[in-house]
Amino acid sequence: MLKIHKAPEPSFFSDFKKKEPPKNWDAFSPIAQQLREYILTNEQTIGDETLCVYCEKKVSQVTSHIDHVRPKGGGKFPKLFDKYQNLTVSCQSKGHCGHAKGGSYDAKFINPIEENPGDFMTYEISTGKIVPVASSKHDRVKRTCDILKLNSCRELLNARKRVLIELSRTKDKGASFIDYYPEFPTLIEFYRRECLT
Repeated sequence: MLKIHKAPEPSFFSDFKKKEPPKNWDAFSPIAQQLREYILTNEQTIGDETLCVYCEKKVSQVTSHIDHVRPKGGGKFPKLFDKYQNLTVSCQSKGHCGHAKGGSYDAKFINPIEENPGDFMTYEISTGKIVPVASSKHDRVKRTCDILKLNSCRELLNARKRVLIELSRTKDKGASFIDYYPEFPTLIEFYRRECLT
């Protein structure tokens, strides 16, 4: 999961809210694509790739959607639907990430805008599963992974395993190969730290 450093709220978003205060998220449809592009470019681009905040797979305008970290639906956070500080971009997968999260959110969820997921999560080298950095972090990591299906989605877990296998096969090439891997930057950093130093 990426740590998100929010860029300043874009003026086109602020201006849109001032013209006619939106009553719900659907009112933002005229600027949704521009907003998604702004978030991806300014907050979720690593190297040349734009990545999903949760699973860290490559995304584009077509393969992503704006996600309210604290959900806009379900009546839990109704006043946050138009707050830029609550918005990020997630992949379109129905099996994990933002769509899987839906209206689920509670105090145990690791909010990547407010907290650094790296302070809580690391990886298991043999499986690619996300695990807690310490036993004291177990409940929050488990809850976050359960909500986002980060460990239970077979497609996602297999993708992380494939990265680890590829990296181990090319270990002799070291940093020259690892520096060009386009997805899963926290997994790549974990591998660099645990296996190349």
